[in-house]
Amino acid sequence: MPGKVAERPLRNPRMLIVDDEESITRTMQMMFEERGFRVQTAFSCSQALSALRNGHHYDAVITDLNMEAPDIGLEVARAAKQVRPAPVVVVCTGYANLENARIALDMHVDYLATKPVDLDQLFMAVDRLLERRQDLPSVPARQRARARHNDVSGSRSSGSKRHD
Repeated sequence: MPGKVAERPLRNPRMLIVDDEESITRTMQMMFEERGFRVQTAFSCSQALSALRNGHHYDAVITDLNMEAPDIGLEVARAAKQVRPAPVVVVCTGYANLENARIALDMHVDYLATKPVDLDQLFMAVDRLLERRQDLPSVPARQRARARHNDVSGSRSSGSKRHD
């Protein structure tokens, strides 16, 4: 439903939006903030890399592909994918070609959006990807869950059986 803010998988997720066109960056910032995101912006690859390397944690990173140089947004995507936990990474472009699309797929970019970006589709994609990330517990979380399960099943008396 247009205008309706969907229930967010994460409460106030943090997002980095990177684009050298200030009007696009500010519009996306405003639209995502209306939906409960905490948004930081960068207007170049170097600003984005600085933010990613300075310990800022983001749940999602949206970057333009072509800014101060062709395909430079792939550097932002690559750096974002190295952060742990890795954020959802979206690359937006009006100039996708087979080579840069293949590189983006090889580095496991989560979503490739073509310009002009359909914001409703982008919102749904980011929400779905954030939700999917929450459904994938970390290794320690899985180990804790397994340990809790073993504790519960080990505490049952040997004669009792559970029937579902």
